[in-house]
Amino acid sequence: MGAVETNEFGHVLDFIESPPSPYLINAGVYVFSAAFTALLPDRGDHERTTFPRLARERRLAGFPLPQGAYWRAIDTAKDLTEAAKELAAGPPPHGHGPFDTTPVPHG
Repeated sequence: MGAVETNEFGHVLDFIESPPSPYLINAGVYVFSAAFTALLPDRGDHERTTFPRLARERRLAGFPLPQGAYWRAIDTAKDLTEAAKELAAGPPPHGHGPFDTTPVPHG
């Protein structure tokens, strides 16, 4: 997720990739029973309908990843291919890249 900074005229001044947030992001793998499919909307986004309802009913749980754990957004087939290559390559030398466990400073 990214954000933009604009001036008073609406001109984009800067792009900010993954700005720091006090909230956990909604990402990862979902595990549901087969009955879950009956809860999905015929039209629309399950993250705006089904997930909020399950959260209100206390039927949804999340588990945060440890600091430095590998994750990336996979929104396209290209993203999936790149992630597969990164995972197949394993940890890069000198602790840099998607498997880096060094905390990333924010701010």
